Amino acid sequence: MVLVFWTTGQLWMALDDTMETNKYERVEPSRNLAANTESASESGLHCVGMSLSFHREFLDYDTVFTNTSTIVFPVVVFSTVGRLGNCLCSYATALTFAGRFNATVAVTEEIFRKVSKVMSPLHLTLPVIANSLITDAYDMGVLVSVSPDYLNDDMVSHLLPTIKKAVHQYELTRDQLLYVLEGYPNRMKMLADYHSKIRQNFQIHEHLRNKASLFLQSVRASRGSDVTFVGFHIRRGDYPEFSKKFFHCKVPETLFYAEALNYYRSVIANPVFVVCTDDRVYAEQHFNETKDIILSDFEQPEEDLALLAQCSHSIMTVGSFGFWGSYLAGGEVVYPLVSNCSKTPFMHPTTLGELGFQNWVAIGN
Repeated sequence: MVLVFWTTGQLWMALDDTMETNKYERVEPSRNLAANTESASESGLHCVGMSLSFHREFLDYDTVFTNTSTIVFPVVVFSTVGRLGNCLCSYATALTFAGRFNATVAVTEEIFRKVSKVMSPLHLTLPVIANSLITDAYDMGVLVSVSPDYLNDDMVSHLLPTIKKAVHQYELTRDQLLYVLEGYPNRMKMLADYHSKIRQNFQIHEHLRNKASLFLQSVRASRGSDVTFVGFHIRRGDYPEFSKKFFHCKVPETLFYAEALNYYRSVIANPVFVVCTDDRVYAEQHFNETKDIILSDFEQPEEDLALLAQCSHSIMTVGSFGFWGSYLAGGEVVYPLVSNCSKTPFMHPTTLGELGFQNWVAIGN
């Protein structure tokens, strides 16, 4: 199924999970700019909680390389094969570059599809590149794929130089090229000056907000109207093993949990901690007997993200999903200060920077 709509002179699109993520290779650009003659696909999507149905063409090869009146070259596309949290990072980072250069900054269909599961597509302002355009651009020799330094966990240093180089090259040669920026942008200090723009784009679907509200209302009905909700995301799954092998350190666990919980208990009169996790069994083992902690019973990640976003304050452990749950909540955020890793972890004072995240508090060793 496909959601496609036209707004402010741009084409937009979201697909369901039946489409697979394309993988790209570094290629040398070609001067062969012949247009692909295949007609663009059209389809529609009915979203739960939405009464909108759109039928528009994809932003495909013909649209970009033949009907170029609405396209500013070069076209720079942010791409990731990550899950929801990583896609939100890529989208938000792309927003920080949009409008700063004489270029079209866009995201892949895969990113838009995942982000629009939780965020209303009516507010997402970046152009979206169809899978078919990536394939056609590769076949026609006009695609340049640039990867980060994965081994050193440097996911951002290639972004600005590539965009500047792409703009400069187009000014010199007028070659119409599509640049694909791979990776998992993970330095949140890049977002510091763009909070308003990001929040304008990231507006959670109404049906998800309503479901989260009903959950919290049921808690208030039993705990009292004076409670203050603190979202608590615990990332498990593959991350403990990944952290051990890649960062050579352990993920924060029992000691951090106790310090973070006690911090809020000392500054909030009646806190209730709402735990969302990808390992409910683990959470039940640690918190089932704790009176001021409740566990989310939602099954979908976008539901948990909406729930975390409706809390007043936040605790996160590791990972991009926990970051976005905390960011969207907008209150104070407690995160672990991990200092014994071989590489800088996702959440660290140096990755947040000194500006824009003054309400984020690192605790631990």
